[in-house]
Amino acid sequence: EIALCQALPGKTLLGEGFLNWFDLAGVLSAASFVVGNDTGPTHIAAHLDKQGVALFGPHTSASFTSIHSRRLQIIERDDLAAISVDEVAARVKQALRPDQLNSV
Repeated sequence: EIALCQALPGKTLLGEGFLNWFDLAGVLSAASFVVGNDTGPTHIAAHLDKQGVALFGPHTSASFTSIHSRRLQIIERDDLAAISVDEVAARVKQALRPDQLNSV
């Protein structure tokens, strides 16, 4: 997956290893917007009150995990593959202010 990450536009965090939880929280606290799935980093972002979109599949629901925050939109599907890039992009654009859209 490293080659795929390197092909993505933007900053990809690829170092000698994984970030520890404190470093990850520091990166997330500096983020303007977060898109993630039902994993620790997305939950940390929610607790940091970051704006973003969280993707949930069949394993658990957002309401069960209590990830809801006023700035985090949730997309839930029985099959994560059913969530299209266009749907996520539309949610991101919907959440951002017009002056923020130039960077999307």
